Amino acid sequence: MPDRTSPEMLARARSLRKTMTGPERKLWEKLRAHRMARAHFRRQVPLGPFVVDFLCQSTKLILEVDGSHHGFPDRLAADKRRDDHLTELGFLVLRFSNWQVMNEFESVLLTIEHHVQNIAPPCPPPKGRGKPVPGTSP
Repeated sequence: MPDRTSPEMLARARSLRKTMTGPERKLWEKLRAHRMARAHFRRQVPLGPFVVDFLCQSTKLILEVDGSHHGFPDRLAADKRRDDHLTELGFLVLRFSNWQVMNEFESVLLTIEHHVQNIAPPCPPPKGRGKPVPGTSP
């Protein structure tokens, strides 16, 4: 039976969704609704003992947007332990600083798109196209 996410973790994730930082909101606008190479990203997702900023489950890709406090030695060590744990679970973690998202946005998007396209399974055809007519080519 899969582990259940605790009510506390669900509440924390819900709270983080409501209080996203400016850089997180900016990136979310490009990720939501399959806008990034048709990949499905979710935001502020509980994953084990952590809440990750953005998750694409089909590609096992996690995106983290880090504020300036992530540059301190104790935070760097905690982030490394977290990334190592998530990597052991089969996830790839990409970290971007707030500064990168705000000042090098196109480069951030290209990096994400590159990883999504190179590790993503083939996307299903779009829905709503109707059934093909017998005897015709698709």
